[in-house]
Amino acid sequence: MIIHLNGLPGVGKLTVARELMRLLAAQRMPACLVDNHLIHNIPLALTQRETPEYWGLFRRTRDLVYQEIIKLPKGHVIVMTNSLVDGIATNDEQIHAIQALVDARGDSFHPVLLLCDVTENQKRIQNPERLLNRKLLSPKKVAEYHARLRPWHASGGLAYDITKATPDYVAGKIMAAAFSPSNS
Repeated sequence: MIIHLNGLPGVGKLTVARELMRLLAAQRMPACLVDNHLIHNIPLALTQRETPEYWGLFRRTRDLVYQEIIKLPKGHVIVMTNSLVDGIATNDEQIHAIQALVDARGDSFHPVLLLCDVTENQKRIQNPERLLNRKLLSPKKVAEYHARLRPWHASGGLAYDITKATPDYVAGKIMAAAFSPSNS
């Protein structure tokens, strides 16, 4: 099973993903968290962002991580985070790579779009913990993203506005949907 959390930067994807991991551990389910910065931080450390070198190293890193995910035993839950938007070539490529990963594992796919009000998102984006992962910290950029970008929402996927919801509540809803009998 692959649970894929998508949303604009700073909405709370990693926070919800960590809560999902806590719930999975409580049920003694084998799981791993693949935050998008696990992959992005290597090219961020070694190249200039958004250059051909960056994207080349990103692809090689992503492919290596995905090859290892494919090897995980059946029944292993993979929780992934991303900030993918419609209409950007590199994002479209990543969406296809995720679908190829799902197909290669023969897993069920549970895409979830996490949304957040722009004002709350601007507050969250300034969390100092984000700096440790080389994440965006600009409230101005977040406002620009809300105005001009549309986060990718996979067909048939869930969507939650998490502006006022707690991470444990959202994670519980995701778990209930992913493990409902209709998804078995």
